[in-house]
Amino acid sequence: MNNGYIGVVDSGVGGLDILNVLVKAFPNENFYYIGDNLNLPYGAKSKEQLEHYGITLAKYLKNNNTKMILIACNTLSLNAIHAMRMHVDIPIYGIVRPTIKGMLNDNDIKSILLIATRATINSHRYVDFLNELGPEINVYDVATPELVDYIEANKPELYNVTIKKYVDAYQDKVDGIILGCTHYPIIKDYFKKLYPHLKIFDAREQMKQLCFEKLKENNIVASANNKREIIIHATKSIIQLQNASAHFFNYQDTILKEGGISFE
Repeated sequence: MNNGYIGVVDSGVGGLDILNVLVKAFPNENFYYIGDNLNLPYGAKSKEQLEHYGITLAKYLKNNNTKMILIACNTLSLNAIHAMRMHVDIPIYGIVRPTIKGMLNDNDIKSILLIATRATINSHRYVDFLNELGPEINVYDVATPELVDYIEANKPELYNVTIKKYVDAYQDKVDGIILGCTHYPIIKDYFKKLYPHLKIFDAREQMKQLCFEKLKENNIVASANNKREIIIHATKSIIQLQNASAHFFNYQDTILKEGGISFE
């Protein structure tokens, strides 16, 4: 048994959507969520910068009784996970492979549109994974940089026009869309209403299954009588994080923190 925290990291509010699922699925587990809104947006950062952010967050979590880290950010998973594992000796898992495996469970998908941040698209690794795990599937990939900013700012009036700007040209060429950024599932209903003929994939259920498997595999399941604690930590502004996420994340019974993590 291990009552340490499960760390969940993201650049801002996107990972709170994943945390929602995990909190409901694992009532005895402690969670420590970090939304790095000091360095937002990750999609515009270099690989070296992303590695630095990832290592800094992983070390901080390790030093604060964290037993496992889930990277609830596609950009960080693709660009920093290996560097994080080299510097921190606790289990660290990314979100990309679970997302792809969830999509591959659907045998009707022959062509897919991947939308993600610029850094995720430019890394080409998402497409490499798709080609490795599902080589028979045709993949289109498009960077959608404004969406993260609008979701962080909670500007729903801009969602439809921005989604259509990037997706309309592909809607008759693909069978589905991979939401390759954890911010995007927050507005999944907008995609569903705009493109009801397409299947929309994200990593919520796959990350829950990954967490279940890795807790057992590493023998770090919390005790059944553990009094659960949930910490939400913004690296810059907790108010900013709350304002962008209060419409989908319940902050009741959470411990709020901000700042205090040095990226120098």
